[in-house]
Amino acid sequence: MKPIISFILTSYRNPQLVINTVSDLVSLSKDYHTEILVASTTIIDFESQNPVRNESRMTDAATQALEDLGYASNIVDFAKDCRGSACHDAFAGSTGDIYQEDVTVLPKIDFKNVTLRQFLNKDCSGEGLGIFPESSVRCFNFLANQAAADFVVVAVDDHMVTGDLTSLLKNLTVENGTLSPFYNKKYKIGTLKGYPGSTPTCPGTRQYYEEERAYRESYICCWPIFHKSVLDEFGGVLFNQSFYHHFCDNWISYWLFKQGEPIPIIHDLQMHGRAKLVNKNNPGYDDVMFRTLVEYHDRGTLDYNVHITKPVELTVMPKSFGTAGALVKSPFSK
Repeated sequence: MKPIISFILTSYRNPQLVINTVSDLVSLSKDYHTEILVASTTIIDFESQNPVRNESRMTDAATQALEDLGYASNIVDFAKDCRGSACHDAFAGSTGDIYQEDVTVLPKIDFKNVTLRQFLNKDCSGEGLGIFPESSVRCFNFLANQAAADFVVVAVDDHMVTGDLTSLLKNLTVENGTLSPFYNKKYKIGTLKGYPGSTPTCPGTRQYYEEERAYRESYICCWPIFHKSVLDEFGGVLFNQSFYHHFCDNWISYWLFKQGEPIPIIHDLQMHGRAKLVNKNNPGYDDVMFRTLVEYHDRGTLDYNVHITKPVELTVMPKSFGTAGALVKSPFSK
């Protein structure tokens, strides 16, 4: 039986993160027949390992200190604003540890109704899928082409997908007519709803429209959900093959905005941050690549999956060259 939806997941990190993410996707599936495609550094024995849930909460001492400061009714917002900043360090100095991790071991995963397919990152290969032998872009492109369902959701190991799968499937169907976010769209792709403040707008897409007397811009496709017809429209891939990991979602959003189809937000599913993890695979490279693609596009037409091999003088200096960080690797070095 054909799965109703496919989830694709790539990871170069601890297998436990993959187990936890797969567990969440299985729970989300409930009684639907879905499939989960995983590419990771090793083949994981899901039968012998339990998923775990890590929850971060404020210590009693930190909670009391915030109440003494008058934040009793807004502790969560204060903690969010304070985390990872000088404020956090100063506050921690007076209270000790602000957060403590509670770890819950969950039952082993019951894959009833769910088909799990595993691949190794090194085996994610194919003509035009990506120029880096082991990169999340190449693996996501590989998995997207392997997916059996009509609709595909991108999952990541440091975030958790929650929501209502029944509502999602209803809203994506053609029978739902104009209520579908993909109705009458050539490029049927959107982004899942992010946690508050995590669905930013794409650089370079803000434009003023005289007929509407208003500005329009596009959201970044941070958490893609798409119909497989998109692969044909995008030249056989989900992400442009020129990227390593970062900014490929920016390019989707920028390119589609220029085609007159800004990215819609699909509200039925939502992404939540799971762990304090950051993928540091060549962000400087991908920053330059995104801006180079934008420069080329604005000078004329450009296919979505064009492979950039020669540099162009950028009119806007990439932030990777500034104080925020150094360029990890030149996009055009041999």
